[in-house]
Amino acid sequence: MSWNTHTVVAGELDVWTPEHPTTDGVILFLHDWDAVTPLERDDWRTIVEASPLTVVCPRAGRTWWLPVPVPGYGEGPLHWVSHDVVPWIESTMGVRPPHVAVIGIGMGGGGALNLAFRHARRIPV
Repeated sequence: MSWNTHTVVAGELDVWTPEHPTTDGVILFLHDWDAVTPLERDDWRTIVEASPLTVVCPRAGRTWWLPVPVPGYGEGPLHWVSHDVVPWIESTMGVRPPHVAVIGIGMGGGGALNLAFRHARRIPV
C-alpha cells in the first residue's frame, strides 16, 4: 500500500496503489479549484486507502477541467487526462477502458461529467 507521484507528459499524478492491486478497474479522481488531492486530506485519504482499486489523482492546478488550451497542458487538462493519463493507466497498470471510472469534487465533478459525456464509450462510469 503506497502513494507515489508520477509525471505524465504535462503534469503530475498522485497514485494510490493498494497492497494487492487488481486490474479490475482504476478510479480517476479530479480535484477541485484548490487542487487538493486525497493524499492531502485525511478524510479523503482514509476513504481512498480503504479501496481495493488503484486511485489516480491528476494534478492540473487552477485550470478547470476543460478541453481548452492551457499553458503547460497543450490542448487542456481534459485532453491531457483523456489522451495521456488514460493511456498511461493502460500501459502501466494493464487496466483498459471501460474499466476506468472517474469521480471529482467541485470543479473536478464538472470535469468528471465533461470527460464522461465526451468519452462515454471509453469512460462510462
